Amino acid sequence: MAAVYSATMLKISVGFITAAGIAVIVRLAVEERSGRGEVVMASATSRARWFLAYAVGGLALVALLTLVMAFAMGSRGAAALAAAPSVGQTLQGAAEAIPAAWVVVGAAALLTGLNARWAPYAWAVLGAAFVLGEFGTTMNLPSWLVGLSPFAHVEAYPLGHWDWANVLVLTAIAVVLTGAGLAAYRRRDLT
Repeated sequence: MAAVYSATMLKISVGFITAAGIAVIVRLAVEERSGRGEVVMASATSRARWFLAYAVGGLALVALLTLVMAFAMGSRGAAALAAAPSVGQTLQGAAEAIPAAWVVVGAAALLTGLNARWAPYAWAVLGAAFVLGEFGTTMNLPSWLVGLSPFAHVEAYPLGHWDWANVLVLTAIAVVLTGAGLAAYRRRDLT
C-alpha cells in the first residue's frame, strides 16, 4: 500500500514540478515582450546563449526539484513506515519521471522559440499532458490519445519496472523539442 501511495504521489508531484520549469521558459517570453530582450541583445550575449540560459535553467530546475522531492519523500516514508519504498527506490522512480517532465518543458521552449506570444500555451500543454497521462485510462480515452502524454510512458516505480527505453526516448524528444525551439528562436524577430 505504501508503494502505491509513493508511486502515485511521485507522479503527481512531478506534474506540479514541471510547472516550475515552464515558468522559467515563459519568463524568457516575458523578458522579450517587455523590451528587456532588446537590451540583452544589444550586449555581447547571443540569442542562443540567452535562450539556452532559460531552457537549460528550466530543465535543470525540474531535475533538481524532482530529486530533492523524491529524497525527502523517500527518507520520510522510510522513517514512518517499514513497508515504504527506500530512498533509493524513490530516487530511481523520480529519475525515470524526469524525462517526461523535460518533454513538456521542451514543448514550452519550442513554443517560446517560435513566437513569444505562444509561450503561455505551454500551460495548456502541461494540463493536457498531465490529465491524459494520469487520468486518460480512467476516463476510457483511446490508448493512442493517452500515449500522446509523456507522463503516460512513466512506470509507477517501484510498482513497475525501470524502463531504459522510455527514459532514453523521452530524453531524446526533449532534446529535439528544445533544439527546435533554439533554432526557431535564432531565426525569428525579437519583438
